[in-house]
Amino acid sequence: MLELVVVFFLFALLAGLALPNLSKAYDSWQRNLILTDIELSINQLGLRAVESHKMIVLENDMDWSRIALELPENVSVSVSGPIYYYPNGVCSGGTLLITVDAIENQYELQAPYCTPIKI
Repeated sequence: MLELVVVFFLFALLAGLALPNLSKAYDSWQRNLILTDIELSINQLGLRAVESHKMIVLENDMDWSRIALELPENVSVSVSGPIYYYPNGVCSGGTLLITVDAIENQYELQAPYCTPIKI
């Protein structure tokens, strides 16, 4: 019986140590999931410009939903200057700053294809 109590005590001790880190790990996982979704959406903008035969412009204070990018409340996106995606799929390049829960992630979009590269 004493051995069983000791085993339960050890499990309780390990659970007490693991639970606070589990919450941090979940928050980090959720933040990375949001960033990945935004990166994929940005990566597809050249293709969207080709398919729609229209130029897409990324700029500060824009309505991101018009490029089919729904941002959660805890996320903000800003650009260094206007970034143009031309109807032929070529991009002008620039810098993108994605802030999730006050944690900033900076990406460089290099012309001509503007694949997001984390800086």
